[in-house]
Amino acid sequence: ANQLMAGERGTAAARALCRVLAALPEPAQQQLVSWLARCPHEILVRLATTLNKILADDLKARPVVTPGVREMLDSLQLLQRAGSMSGADAEVFYNDFISDHMDVATDYRTWRTKQIARERGAVVLGGGFSFCELPFLLNPAAKARLLHEEANIIMQEHVSNGLLRHFMGAWNPAGDQALFALSKSSRGGGGGGGGAAA
Repeated sequence: ANQLMAGERGTAAARALCRVLAALPEPAQQQLVSWLARCPHEILVRLATTLNKILADDLKARPVVTPGVREMLDSLQLLQRAGSMSGADAEVFYNDFISDHMDVATDYRTWRTKQIARERGAVVLGGGFSFCELPFLLNPAAKARLLHEEANIIMQEHVSNGLLRHFMGAWNPAGDQALFALSKSSRGGGGGGGGAAA
């Protein structure tokens, strides 16, 4: 696999292969995953290592998730699915460049926003890509940074919610309406009394 994908011609062939794999319908992808899971372990490891290297080189040259990068990510996801079926080690699929250089705060917030929308039953169209959608690429250090970011966001939300409850508690709509009604009644009563005296 490494010899097949070595050099510029090999890299071009790998990109073309990823384009084909990403375009396969789900039933065909599932058949491919089952076949890959039965392949010798070394082939799966070499394929994942090679694609991850090309992916890292692409992102170093241009840190943007282009359609070509997305096709490579989809292909790596197929390999990871096969690896999980065959018992491959998780670190086979780690991408150290992504793990070391991802924008943790932005990626997590993008992913979290989309997750909340899905939980509410909303149809999520676009919304940006997040590497959190492909956690198998992230090594333990990157995942630890994500957990730290999640803890910070949850703490900020709790503080914000606490302040909101505090200020909402200070403003009592029912009490304000009662005071308004009492004031209006008093003004009306005073006017009536003056008329009676006259």
